[in-house]
Amino acid sequence: MSKKPREATEIRRRARAGKLFMLPFMIGFVCFYVQPLLLSLYYTFVNVQPKSGGGLSFGEGENFIDRLNLSNYEYLFGRETDFWQALLDTFKNMAITAPVIIVFSLFIALILNQKFRGRIIVRAIFFMPVVVTSGLVMSFITGDAFADQTQTTETNAIFEAAGMADILQGMNLPEKIIDIFMSITSRIFDTLWLCGVQILLFLAALQGVSPQLYEAAKIEGATGWEIFWKVTFPSVTPIILVNLIYTIIDEITDSSNGLMNTINGTGFGSFQYSRACLMAWIFFVILLALVGIIFLIASKTIFYQTDN
Repeated sequence: MSKKPREATEIRRRARAGKLFMLPFMIGFVCFYVQPLLLSLYYTFVNVQPKSGGGLSFGEGENFIDRLNLSNYEYLFGRETDFWQALLDTFKNMAITAPVIIVFSLFIALILNQKFRGRIIVRAIFFMPVVVTSGLVMSFITGDAFADQTQTTETNAIFEAAGMADILQGMNLPEKIIDIFMSITSRIFDTLWLCGVQILLFLAALQGVSPQLYEAAKIEGATGWEIFWKVTFPSVTPIILVNLIYTIIDEITDSSNGLMNTINGTGFGSFQYSRACLMAWIFFVILLALVGIIFLIASKTIFYQTDN
C-alpha cells in the first residue's frame, strides 16, 4: 500500500474519532439547548412580563402576530443605552486581554516543555486554577474577602502597579499606550489565573511536534530563535486558533464583566425579560461574526502538518 492511501485512512480514522468525541455535546445541545435558544429568540418579539400570581405573560392576543411587539428593538436601536457602552467596553477589554493570555500561555508552555526537575509539580501549579475556579474559592479570590486581605501598601503596589503610571508618563509615552499597559498590569492576577487551559493545550501541541523537524533544523545550522519561528510556531498555529477562540469566549462571557451584569440586571433585576433576551441575541450575533472573521483569517495562515 502506498503512502498516500495510508495517510488518507489515518485522516478518516481521526475524523471518526473526533465525531465520536463530539457526539455527547451534540446530543446535549439538541436535547437541552435548542428549545431554550429558540424560545429566547421568540421572547425578543413579544412583551414578556411576570404575572402577579406566578408565571409569565406574553402579551395580548391568541397568536404570534397579535402578540408581536417590536418596542424592545426600537428601544435598543433607537437610543443610546448602557447596553451599547457595556458591549463596547467588554470587546475592548477582550481585545487587550486575549492576546496577552495567548502570548503568556505559549511562553509558559515552552518553558514547561523543557526537561528539568520538578516539571510535573510546576505543571500542576499552573493548571491548578482550572480545578479551583468555581464556588467559594473563586468568590474568595475575586471578592471582598480577597480585597480585605490585600490592603497593605506592599500588596497594593503589586496588584495595582502603584506609581507605574508616573514612570510611563515620565518616558513621554502616548496616553493610549499608558492606558493599555495599566489595564493589563492592573488585571495581571486575573490574566494569570485564566491561562491554565491554554497552557495545557499548547503543551500538548508542543509535545506533538515531530523531533525529526528539530533535528533537521539543527543540522541545517538554525539557531534557537529560528527554530521557534520556522518549526515550533507553525506547528502550533492550529492550537493558537483553538486557544484564541476559547479565550475570547471565556473572557467575553465572564459573569463579572459589565455586559453580563447589564443583561442579567435587565432580565432578573428589572424583570424585562424580552429586552434582556434581545441584548443576549445581539451579543451572540456579534460574537458569532467575530469568530467567523477569525476563522476566515486563520484559514489563510494556519499550518497543518498533513498538508502537502
